[in-house]
Amino acid sequence: IGISYNDCCNGTKCPVCTGKCKDNLEMLLKKAELAMNQVKLNGKNNFMFFDPSMNDAIQRTASLQQDLKLALKNEVLEVYYQPKFDLGKNRYDGMEALIRWNHPRQGLVMPDIFIPIAERTGMIVPMTQWLIERLAEEMGDWLKANPECYLSINISASHFESPFFLKRAYQTLHRHGIAPSQLTLEITERELIDGASNTTRKVLQLANQYGFKLAIDDFGTGYNNLARLYEFGFELIKIDRSLVRMAVDKAGGDRIFDAVLTVANGYGAPVLVEGVESPADVAFVAHRDIHSLQGWLFSKPISSAEFKKFHQHHTAHDAVRRPINLAPTPLGVATAFAK
Repeated sequence: IGISYNDCCNGTKCPVCTGKCKDNLEMLLKKAELAMNQVKLNGKNNFMFFDPSMNDAIQRTASLQQDLKLALKNEVLEVYYQPKFDLGKNRYDGMEALIRWNHPRQGLVMPDIFIPIAERTGMIVPMTQWLIERLAEEMGDWLKANPECYLSINISASHFESPFFLKRAYQTLHRHGIAPSQLTLEITERELIDGASNTTRKVLQLANQYGFKLAIDDFGTGYNNLARLYEFGFELIKIDRSLVRMAVDKAGGDRIFDAVLTVANGYGAPVLVEGVESPADVAFVAHRDIHSLQGWLFSKPISSAEFKKFHQHHTAHDAVRRPINLAPTPLGVATAFAK
């Protein structure tokens, strides 16, 4: 809901109030709409009063929207990859693909700014199709040479509204000789709440039929129906980074983390912990029932060119050929790969 109102000065701003400071109905509606759009940008389900600064914000968003259309059309977006470390295999076995936008005038535009714009304007589906095509081109050889490894991408409820998204993704991988099982579709717990139940279930079932793997992202933050999550058959559960921060930094946070981990393990799928950024984080998760880790301590998101160097280094040294000795401290993993 957006709200605007007439703020008559009653003679406080002019010698004799003529009422000209009042907005007519058309202007009131326009300002209320700007306030409503600002609510949408901030996550919906709220209300806001109009403020003059909203004009500038809406104009900036509209400008970014046009620039994003051009960036997608001209294929100037970039793909970065963040490695995932498998604790059991003692090596990197997966990469999460992330879209980055280096704006020609504004520099790096963060995903939390342009992804909502793409969602709201319907660009998110063609953007994800472009992403899968780029993944197949850049990472196809790596995937075919390492059939046990995988890539993951983020999807949302918007993708469920496109009947051909999954089919096109399958066709793209097939054309490049990549197994669909090497692509994991990650959807957040909150997206499952917002999505229509029947539609969500049908789409995720179709994804399974095509052979894609499914992962639930940001687990522990969406307050979802736990029985409903079980029905979807997720093959990977990612515990949100905020729970790691709470467990390490706040008294009693470890008990909450362990409770969420117990629920996650109850689904029988491997558990990945996000946001591992310090040796203290590794020390905390090392002796718990966790399958893999992801975070800046192991690697920040890297470009495809950087990935080639990354892969060559870890294949030649220790990531695949020679396992790391974790004894006597669980920090051995983080220390070795941080270097």
